[in-house]
Amino acid sequence: MRNPFGSRHDRAAKRLTKIRQQLAELDRELHVLGEQVVHATQVEGDARMDAVVAGHEIAAREHRAANRDLESARRERDAVRAKREKLVAEQDALLERMLD
Repeated sequence: MRNPFGSRHDRAAKRLTKIRQQLAELDRELHVLGEQVVHATQVEGDARMDAVVAGHEIAAREHRAANRDLESARRERDAVRAKREKLVAEQDALLERMLD
């Protein structure tokens, strides 16, 4: 009689397939987030320069807002990177177990 739960190897192979799909999705997301960080960096740099040159409160506020946006984009990118690193570690552990 066949085990209805599948073998440990089968479950690991299915999980590896799911991890590969998740990694592909995270890679796409990281690409977009990377572009957002580049854009936010440029906006923040422009706002910083405007704040220095203009020297008035409106420009300083715009710089602070641009800086907050940049930090937010970086945090989001870093969170996705961390999630990806965890999946890669899980994938490596599964592969090690499959080789045992």
